Amino acid sequence: MAVVTADPNRKVINRTETVKEHFSSGGLPLGHGYTAKNVADGTAYYTFDPHPQVRGIVLDTVNPNGESSGSLDQTQFDWLKARLQEVSGAGRDKLVILFSHHPSTSLDNQLVFADDPTPRVLGPAVVDLLLQFPNVIAWVNGHTHQNNVSASKRAGGGGFWEINTAAHVDWPVQARLLELLD
Repeated sequence: MAVVTADPNRKVINRTETVKEHFSSGGLPLGHGYTAKNVADGTAYYTFDPHPQVRGIVLDTVNPNGESSGSLDQTQFDWLKARLQEVSGAGRDKLVILFSHHPSTSLDNQLVFADDPTPRVLGPAVVDLLLQFPNVIAWVNGHTHQNNVSASKRAGGGGFWEINTAAHVDWPVQARLLELLD
């Protein structure tokens, strides 16, 4: 058993403090994709456009009520739907790649508290939403410490790849590169 030395400066931090830390930790890019709006709103999800034809959407799948598996709150789920609609249809189509900590299979954390009893949004609902948008091509995530690629198929054809990756600390040490080809 390892002994952990007591440290009076060690504490649990909330989502806003976690996001703020990305602006002062010295890592690059500054903020790790988070914005001042994330700090002001207390959110940890955002979009980025690495190419004119590609939209990246980063989700915060941590359930702040506890447990290791994840879920979304209804506000973030509605935000996700709006971001997908922004880049879909009527000549606006961009390819969409989602990023999150948890894969769809571990978005099963229903834990709520009395101060926020709103039901959590779970993996099947997120997958169903993504399948409504043919321009969603991939969902990259981790959590399981295993490398796995699976298909979420749309009725009538098409769908998206769910790419679950191991951590950099897992052996063999590997980096991740996602390349899109036409």
